[in-house]
Amino acid sequence: EGLANYFAVAQAISELEKANNIESLDAGLSVTPTGVKIARELELTLPITVRERAVNTAIRTLRLRKNAKENRVLIEPADGGYIVSCSVMDGEKELMTIRLLVGDGLQADRVKTQFLEDPLSVYASALSVMTGDYSLFDIAKKDAKNNKNKL
Repeated sequence: EGLANYFAVAQAISELEKANNIESLDAGLSVTPTGVKIARELELTLPITVRERAVNTAIRTLRLRKNAKENRVLIEPADGGYIVSCSVMDGEKELMTIRLLVGDGLQADRVKTQFLEDPLSVYASALSVMTGDYSLFDIAKKDAKNNKNKL
């Protein structure tokens, strides 16, 4: 979101670990009690626009992780580019898979990210087009909006 570049973030994480504000765990990073105290103090001094951007980025990241756990995306090299297979899942049950041939790895990653942003809308769009019932897409968009607000 333009808040910091990769190197600044890596350096900040290293410094936070050295200061015992965060700790590395198998599942990722965790904030220590000292880190929580400092974060609460900083919350009052950071400009509201920076706080909002950081919170929105965190919410988006959580949504992408949740969607990645609940759905599947496979990127495979192919003649002329990459095949991206995006599967909408209902538990272990595959509801739909879309396979696309894209020109390069950047485009493959973009397709993956866009799919994981809102897999239900992809499913509803395809179902609407295939059945000719476009009200299905409207219903899915309302559900997707409600799910985003729950995070």
